[in-house]
Amino acid sequence: MAMNSILHARGIESPAAAAAAVLSCTDSAMSAAPGLGLFRGAAGDLCRESLRRGGYGSLSTQKASQLVKKGRKLGIISASSSAGSSTESARDQNGGTALFPLSSMQSTLHRLRRAGIIACLRTTSADVALDAARAALDGGLTTVEVTMTTPSAAKIIDCLVREYPSATIGAGTVLSMQEAEVAKQAGAKFLTSPVTMEDMVRAHKDGPVLFIPGTMTPTEVVTAHCLGACAVKLFPVALLGGVQYALALQRTLPHIPLIVSSGISLDMVEPYFSAGVMAVIVSDAVFGKAALETRDYSKIKTLASAAASKCLSRSTET
Repeated sequence: MAMNSILHARGIESPAAAAAAVLSCTDSAMSAAPGLGLFRGAAGDLCRESLRRGGYGSLSTQKASQLVKKGRKLGIISASSSAGSSTESARDQNGGTALFPLSSMQSTLHRLRRAGIIACLRTTSADVALDAARAALDGGLTTVEVTMTTPSAAKIIDCLVREYPSATIGAGTVLSMQEAEVAKQAGAKFLTSPVTMEDMVRAHKDGPVLFIPGTMTPTEVVTAHCLGACAVKLFPVALLGGVQYALALQRTLPHIPLIVSSGISLDMVEPYFSAGVMAVIVSDAVFGKAALETRDYSKIKTLASAAASKCLSRSTET
């Protein structure tokens, strides 16, 4: 079967989408299109570097060009085909010319990597939750996750999506397909779960909404990735060994983007970044229990600003 036919059978119809498939380099794509296994050696290194850095948008123009040339040589990428209809483009490390349009799911993955910090909101009051999320976004954070255990979580997500169109709003503690559908209908761009559910991962592996399953062990991390997860959550990371555990996993599995969660203070954000994780989920570090109980939104905004400054520091180093 011709390579273009294999890609077309997977719904990959444009050279941009083909490049995205190669750069994503997921096990599901490799099994469905064995020809992608030709992308070993230097091109395989590019795939691994891309995933390690959190998305192919971080590849330099030179390295991306090498990959595209190899794709054209093998007939996977056509020089004359037009790109698909995507909403965001991947650019080189220096903010240069767009390389490939990103799919909606890859766009979200790229945004999460660039954001670095995901503020996870979990409260027992819908009113407090909405105002607290607003304070965090006003403080400079760009990514907020509202747990589905929060009252009126879907309504809160919907409000935030409409009020902060440039932010990335997601849903956390998603434990069923029904909850996933409710969150997606509300406009959530990504979903996270403390566990890995095979049906959920498979249902979302082709997008458009990014699903991030929860894992603990190396076996669970690799299993989730093989099922089709573009990134996995390491939870509860503080109880598993913290930074050293994340570092050990990221060194062993550099091709799998890790997002760490649970028990992370702002002081620990930078050490996790240094360990190579794609992003960090913080909760109490921004949405402190006392601040939520007293509705001290100025405190939340201040903490969010402090968190955002750590993201800015990270972006200038990478």
